[in-house]
Amino acid sequence: MKILLLFTFLITSVLANTKWTHQVSEGQGGGVGADYYFYKAFSPKSGSSVMSVLKARVVYAYDYPDSKIIRVVDYDFNDGVRIQVSNAKKADIEALTEGKDVKMKVLRAYKIPYDLVIGQMIKPKKGTRLSDEQYGDLFNLIHVLAMERGPISSSEQGALANP
Repeated sequence: MKILLLFTFLITSVLANTKWTHQVSEGQGGGVGADYYFYKAFSPKSGSSVMSVLKARVVYAYDYPDSKIIRVVDYDFNDGVRIQVSNAKKADIEALTEGKDVKMKVLRAYKIPYDLVIGQMIKPKKGTRLSDEQYGDLFNLIHVLAMERGPISSSEQGALANP
């Protein structure tokens, strides 16, 4: 249990106060009528148009319109993929839709080590066993990474950085 709490603390601190560079939303009307996607990404100096995503956050507000909670999923790509699934209070919708951090209840947090293989998004290391829930999280991650996203303007970035 202590290891789980330590791991949760470490992953939360890694994902906290992220300076998001790109975003997109899906749905209608904003607020709880949409889902929000935030990315910390960069384009390599090699001139390639391929964007490397370092972190991503999804705020699933639309999926839970009649609930008092909002599901938030954080993905961090650092020596594997760290996935943290949390619940936030619906009252925090404004801060969440602006990419800000709020107090959340962590439902599950884990890391999947993977091998870098050209042509594959994520290939878990040989011998890694995934639960059905983890497969679902990876399936959702593929959707998140495949979305067309736009850069956050410097004025928007200032608002995101100053809660």
